[in-house]
Amino acid sequence: MQQDIKREEMEILVVERKKQIEIEDQEIVRREKELEANVKLPAEAARFKVETLAEGERYGGCCQQFALIASFRAFPNGRTRHAKN
Repeated sequence: MQQDIKREEMEILVVERKKQIEIEDQEIVRREKELEANVKLPAEAARFKVETLAEGERYGGCCQQFALIASFRAFPNGRTRHAKN
């Protein structure tokens, strides 16, 4: 009887630990998505804008204005079209 109780207690501990690991894994995924949305995508948008403006500057003044317009169309508000608000 005492052994059965100990065995059940151990099983409960194992199940609790598995659930804790699942929660930690879900938190990691959430943090990765948050990093992607708040850091990586805005940085990508800024990089695209700088590259586009530099390319426009390389080809002259009128093309620079075109490049600026293109960058705003591609990434309104500095965010990619794939980013979720």
